Amino acid sequence: MSEDLVKLDALRDMADGDLEYECEIIEDIIEEGDIVFLEIRELHKKENAVQLGELVHKFKGCLSYVSSDYVVNELHRIENMSRKDKILPKIEEINALESMYTSIKEKLQEYVKTIS
Repeated sequence: MSEDLVKLDALRDMADGDLEYECEIIEDIIEEGDIVFLEIRELHKKENAVQLGELVHKFKGCLSYVSSDYVVNELHRIENMSRKDKILPKIEEINALESMYTSIKEKLQEYVKTIS
């Protein structure tokens, strides 16, 4: 995957030049993401595809402010598979999503250091 996972255009538009606000939003997204992936893993263990899809849907909304179209499309694919088709994603797909999130999180943390 050659495309960068982080895309900050939407975040910057929303913050309208307020770097402190950008930092707050990023911190909120990271805090939410850490919790979401614990919950996703728990729902996967319970084989609850529909709730897993609903959780991915909610997280997709906030992650879309800081991530590339590729990431959003992957989240959308997992969401549809789980919510609409009621198919539990493979653990490898969950691992890949979490790996993408971890990379995004690290890049966001680096970005916050440069603007604060």
